[in-house]
Amino acid sequence: MIQTVKSYQKLVDDIPSLLDQTHYKLQYVMSELGITKATFYRKLKLGTWTTDEVIKLLKFIAPKEYYKWEFEKELELAELDLKKGKLISNEKVMKNIEEHLNSTK
Repeated sequence: MIQTVKSYQKLVDDIPSLLDQTHYKLQYVMSELGITKATFYRKLKLGTWTTDEVIKLLKFIAPKEYYKWEFEKELELAELDLKKGKLISNEKVMKNIEEHLNSTK
């Protein structure tokens, strides 16, 4: 468990250099995080990111890994829906689409 914490701390410490290696502009990263410029640079300097912010930052730092994780998370939710019986047949979906298209004409 200590190794996990140490690895996380290293990631947080490395965020400034990892962001420098991306092709994203920092202004875009700030807007995606929903934080001000002053807050962003303070967190960058002090490493006071929340875990949710670190996960959002991984979208820019390691996009393949981030989107793989996001996809796996969606698959898990779909499997839960399947187990709970929250299913809609293809025929019903097609009927709903057709009804929606006909109602917008």
